This record gives sequence, C-alpha cells and structure tokens, in this order.
Amino acid sequence: MPLIEFLGYTEAEQAERVEKYTELLRDLPYAHHTIFCITQKSSIIAVSGKHKPFLRVSSRYKDRISDMLEILGEHEDIEFSIIEYAESKLANSK
Repeated sequence: MPLIEFLGYTEAEQAERVEKYTELLRDLPYAHHTIFCITQKSSIIAVSGKHKPFLRVSSRYKDRISDMLEILGEHEDIEFSIIEYAESKLANSK
C-alpha cells in the first residue's frame, strides 16, 4: 500500500495534487491500494530560507517506489522509503 504524504503544501495545493496524481496513477495494478495523507498546511523551509515543499512516498515494495518516482518525479521533489509493516492481530480480530 503506497503512501503519499504532502509536506509543505496548503490544503488547496494538496487537494489539487490528489486529483492530478489519482489520474496519473489510476492505471497501476495496485492503484486501489495507494493512499494519500492530507494534513493542514505545513511549511518546509530550507536552512537558506527557501520554501521547499516535497512528497514523501513510502511502500513495502521497491518496484512501487520506482513507479512513483518515474510517474511523479517530473512534478515534485520526492523523498522515499522502503518500510516494513506489522499487522495487528487484535485490530483485525474485530
């Protein structure tokens, strides 16, 4: 389940990107598992003082990260990480 987080964007900028990126990613075989994390406005400021928004993409699968970099990389700066996932037995027993 790839996770795309927006860092340094207003809520309106995030909503605009979700719409755009949903369209760009819709043909991926795992598109229905891709999720976006929308937050209230955040600011990312470099030491130089320059506003520096970017995407953070996380997934358990390296090939999915590669897909995201290829598709979204021309539009945004991207930080990415390969993660591990531990499913909760208690949460899934309800």
